[in-house]
Amino acid sequence: MECGFFNEIEPCTFTTFATPHLGVRFFKTERCWDRIANFLGSHFLGQSGRDMFIHDSDILPQLAERDGKYFKALTMFKKRILLANVKYDRTVAFYTSYITNYSPFDNWSAVDIKYINELPNAIVDQREYTPKIVDFANTKVDLSRNPSFNFRDYSGRRTFIVGLFVILVPLFFPLVLTVSWIGSFLSNRRNSRTKTEETQTLWNNVYKIWKGESAKFEDEYEPTTPDQLYNPLATATAEIIEDGLYEPQSLGPTDENESINSTIKKKQELKVSVKYEIEQNSATDVLNHLRDSVDVGNLEKLDICQELEPLPFDGQRQMMLNNLNSLKWTKIACFLSSLNAHESIVARRGFHRTSAGAPVLYLWGTLIRSELVDESNDKPLVN
Repeated sequence: MECGFFNEIEPCTFTTFATPHLGVRFFKTERCWDRIANFLGSHFLGQSGRDMFIHDSDILPQLAERDGKYFKALTMFKKRILLANVKYDRTVAFYTSYITNYSPFDNWSAVDIKYINELPNAIVDQREYTPKIVDFANTKVDLSRNPSFNFRDYSGRRTFIVGLFVILVPLFFPLVLTVSWIGSFLSNRRNSRTKTEETQTLWNNVYKIWKGESAKFEDEYEPTTPDQLYNPLATATAEIIEDGLYEPQSLGPTDENESINSTIKKKQELKVSVKYEIEQNSATDVLNHLRDSVDVGNLEKLDICQELEPLPFDGQRQMMLNNLNSLKWTKIACFLSSLNAHESIVARRGFHRTSAGAPVLYLWGTLIRSELVDESNDKPLVN
């Protein structure tokens, strides 16, 4: 904002997907696991862990301070949209992505969840996916749906889980912590060798490119030593996390054609057919129906939270909650049938791997298009 970027670019819509607006914390501290997770996350996950758990770091509270530049920039957007997973997000809990101090889906079996009807489906490779957007107004809590626990029925399963836990934890946690430490060390080492340009200079270059003028970025980092040229940890991480992306690598004169053909073949293998249709005449009605259905105000007033106590936020998180909720948001709570809803909500691995996110993403895209069209006072064009 201080660089003058918004003097030329009008901020219209701001969207977050499964974002930890309020940081990360486990609040059931009567459980040993939650206390351990809070300690490990805030002490052994590097700077990101300290930032997310708000431990010896105030970057997240700064983002939500009313008088701060970040919050002022957020207020400049005419529309703000957030999408939050209600289940199967192992990274970001519902309360922090939805910006609330209630966690109504912890007792999942007792929730009689309802979804908004009449939303368009997406067909991915001839398989139909329905967008499951929570209808909070009609979602109830029914404790009779929560079966009583019978120790005898679960004793065998409990023994198996405990045994698996005892075997894997001594191997898993040291591995995770070691990888985290190595990653933090290499990241800090890389950053220490990279000369950082002033923010104003960077934005000036971006502005020149936007206007079609030439721009030059100085002090680009170039690896010079063998360990910098090949980082096995970074390579393995990239292959695991981004294996849905295939970018051409540097090609020599002898293998150029072969490599290009291989890349094209891989892309063709990953190509998926996605069909998403909204009739032009009904698009406005569908989106209005969506907006009206998700506009439920504070969750504490709804039936789903009547028997719940608010989460015990500290002063910083309460400030963040109050300030962020002082702004108008379109809050969309989603249920994705995926073992990893956090990556599915943005189809991180492509629709061939995370098809469950397709209907929500296309619905969001239609919503964004509608907002932009409304701003331009033009007639929406919906495929």
